[in-house]
Amino acid sequence: MHSKIFLTTGEFAKLCNTTKNTLFHYDTIDLLKPVHINENGYRFYSIDQFSTFDMISVLQDSGSSLKEIKEFIKHQNADNFLTILADKKKTIKQQQQHLKQLNMSIDYIIQNTKKAMDVTYFEPIIELVEEEHIVCTPFLEAHHNEQDYYESISSHIAYCQKYEINDDLSYGVIYKKEDIFRGYYRESYYYSYLSKKRNIPNMKTKEKGTYAFIYHKGSYDELKNTYQILLSYITNNNLKVISDFYEYELLNHLQTDDPNNYSIEISVMVK
Repeated sequence: MHSKIFLTTGEFAKLCNTTKNTLFHYDTIDLLKPVHINENGYRFYSIDQFSTFDMISVLQDSGSSLKEIKEFIKHQNADNFLTILADKKKTIKQQQQHLKQLNMSIDYIIQNTKKAMDVTYFEPIIELVEEEHIVCTPFLEAHHNEQDYYESISSHIAYCQKYEINDDLSYGVIYKKEDIFRGYYRESYYYSYLSKKRNIPNMKTKEKGTYAFIYHKGSYDELKNTYQILLSYITNNNLKVISDFYEYELLNHLQTDDPNNYSIEISVMVK
């Protein structure tokens, strides 16, 4: 049974907890039209249309576009309603996963930024490090120009996107220990940290053990000097290098626009 109660646009908007402009827009796109327009151009809605407006709101809240809702109304039935909600539920689940990954990425940035503000620079230290998991991609070729360098970065980012690795928005580089010992500072791999172990290609486990650390602040051009400080410390303390060298950015272009303020952590496993 249909009600004979009619409401003005303002009254219907108040009933639906919306605005007159929203109703005007729905009218314009033929989504929800008034049941009557008098000779003065005033629009009137039936109170029965509240259920239609409520259905539109439910579908909008679930992520449906007005175009999708309009198409659904043309073929409105229970099966179609279940189908559209099932599709939106899948989309919401994907969005929740994305937000979860984004939240982890933000946690990494906060952690790195705080660490960069607290550490002492250019003074080597020894720390016991728990097992960690990283994903590595090889450098494409020896860099002959800046374009080659950024192509290697782009390749690493593309790999992370392929495997939906969004845990860590920063990245580091790995230098072979034999290259560092002979003063050849050529990057071998890019790497990013993983929040947990994953069964994907190019995943590597950094072993639990004792690591020598040093923190560099300033331009990349001065990194060799910082490496020399670390190597001298290792030699003077009769330590042996048993891993490649890991170089990881704590502060980069995300936090500062001045490369001289970049903060870089250098670490290597020793015994």
